[in-house]
Amino acid sequence: MTQQVPVIDIIQYLGLLVRRDRRNRSTATDQVGYINCVLDRFDMTDSRKRSILVEIGYKPHAIKEDE
Repeated sequence: MTQQVPVIDIIQYLGLLVRRDRRNRSTATDQVGYINCVLDRFDMTDSRKRSILVEIGYKPHAIKEDE
């Protein structure tokens, strides 16, 4: 027997925030809540923020031994 779980419980468990824009038919998610919990756990809430710039379309690849 399959049990249905309310979506709000899954979102809170995963630490996801889901924003829906029905007019533009788009959805955005982030894990700010989860990240804040991890920072609290490791006592890093006062750490400095860093931006990581990545080019649009960047595709990561494995590093070969000869690189």
